[in-house]
Amino acid sequence: MLKVLLPVDGSESSLRAIEKAIEFGITKNVEMHVVTVALPVHTTPSKNPYIPSDMVESLRKASKEAAADILEAAAEKVCSLNGNCASKEMLEGDPAEEIIKYAQEIDADLIVMGSRGLSTFGRLLLGSVSQKVLHNAHCSVLTVR
Repeated sequence: MLKVLLPVDGSESSLRAIEKAIEFGITKNVEMHVVTVALPVHTTPSKNPYIPSDMVESLRKASKEAAADILEAAAEKVCSLNGNCASKEMLEGDPAEEIIKYAQEIDADLIVMGSRGLSTFGRLLLGSVSQKVLHNAHCSVLTVR
């Protein structure tokens, strides 16, 4: 059975990727995996004494909660539009690296993702995450505008 990875970040582009995957019939009779990546909070009180430790923890918690909401909404969309529900996984770290690593772990046959994410700067070019995944993934990658 083919394995399809659908990374999402809550952007319009990532949600269109889900719709296109379903429209193209890519999601029929396949094992689907929806993932999102929570961005890590890189500061610690020892590295920056001006940021209280409770604020750092609050930022970490908010990042994970936002990622969980995005993941749940995307998985529900796949299930409601397709009828074939997907497994879901929340990762943490650099989005491109985590997507590539997870695709290898599950031995994905295809990654379907949006071409641009949430960053404003990324609108100028093909998104940096999708570009890294496109060039470094072990499997085929379909980017959706």
